[in-house]
Amino acid sequence: MDGVPVGYARDRAGAETAAVNAVQALTQAGEGRIRMETVERAVVARDPGPGLRRSLGIGADRAADRDVVNLVPAAVSVLELSRSAARVSVWTVAVSRSSIGDGDPASVITAWATHTVSLVWEKDDWKVKELGSATGPTPEQAVAPGAQSPLSGALESGYYSFYIN
Repeated sequence: MDGVPVGYARDRAGAETAAVNAVQALTQAGEGRIRMETVERAVVARDPGPGLRRSLGIGADRAADRDVVNLVPAAVSVLELSRSAARVSVWTVAVSRSSIGDGDPASVITAWATHTVSLVWEKDDWKVKELGSATGPTPEQAVAPGAQSPLSGALESGYYSFYIN
């Protein structure tokens, strides 16, 4: 829908793809690359939770600037799945390029985060109901089997994405 992917299958792979694309679409809108209203129409449930409403507010009416933040999904895992809802973990690395002041050289920063996306099946598609984010884990952090971590369960590749030009 207007450049934001929609139309996911009502299964595990559909929920994974919807979650990854929603996280990326919200990031693109937060950077002013696409209009937040477009993202809302495409991927947001009719009654979003407080975390998602905060994310929507960040990108509202934001103009694009010269700084660059790209969010690259590394892995995705379905934490819960039913016919009407899903909870999906998306582990990402954000790569940011910006200058502190005019004329300063650009610096590059990376940050790892885990996004928990709660989806509902609405209007024959997966829609985002709630979104939460936490810093980490970084690749260097050891994750013990059975530990409460987005990386301790079954993982799928998260490395598929779309870009808004």
